[in-house]
Amino acid sequence: MEKYLIDTNIFIESAYRFYAFDICPGFWDFLNKASNSKNIKSIIKVYEELQPDKKELENFKEELRNKNFFLQIENIKYESYEKVSIALQKMKYSKEAVNKFSSGADYFLIALAYQESYIIVTHESKSKTILKNQVKIPNLCEQLDIECIDIAEFLRREKVQFILKE
Repeated sequence: MEKYLIDTNIFIESAYRFYAFDICPGFWDFLNKASNSKNIKSIIKVYEELQPDKKELENFKEELRNKNFFLQIENIKYESYEKVSIALQKMKYSKEAVNKFSSGADYFLIALAYQESYIIVTHESKSKTILKNQVKIPNLCEQLDIECIDIAEFLRREKVQFILKE
């Protein structure tokens, strides 16, 4: 069975654009139901990055936290962080880009995905050329042989459909 880690931007982009709470409540119902699974998670750093100004997203974030949806990062091994750091060096990102990336949730998300064989779900797109001043999750995942998919692929794999009722 596949295991997924959800990136911060899935919550933000979905709430403010594609799957807004008032337009597509089924999306949030699905995530709420999926949060009971051991195979669909995120990390506490994503929880901390989520600073919504929408009450619905704030409430949803807290509900997920109460269900232990956000995994702690204390169990990520040094070797996993080291593998991510080595990959960043090989890809020759600027020091500023690496520092910015390492201070956010993405670094921890990728380290855990590497360690525990998770698939990362993100709205980020792979850059055809490595942007030395910005680390993109899909590019780094490719370097580390971590599968990285977008929300549409995630919903397809989980066989989710949102059907209009009349």
